[in-house]
Amino acid sequence: MNKIPLKKYVEDTSQGEAAKKLGTTQGAVSKAIRKNREIYVVEEQGKLKAFEVRPFPSQIA
Repeated sequence: MNKIPLKKYVEDTSQGEAAKKLGTTQGAVSKAIRKNREIYVVEEQGKLKAFEVRPFPSQIA
């Protein structure tokens, strides 16, 4: 599995193209990048998927 940071993927394509392939909006991609979320893009069986790495638990009680 070759994971590519979302920010790098967008640099090579565009926010709109990434959003279309991921099934979301350009605004959501833009916000994720702006907030420095740790999101990676992978291509599996010809489909683009993304996942986020974040601490668990994500909120401290």
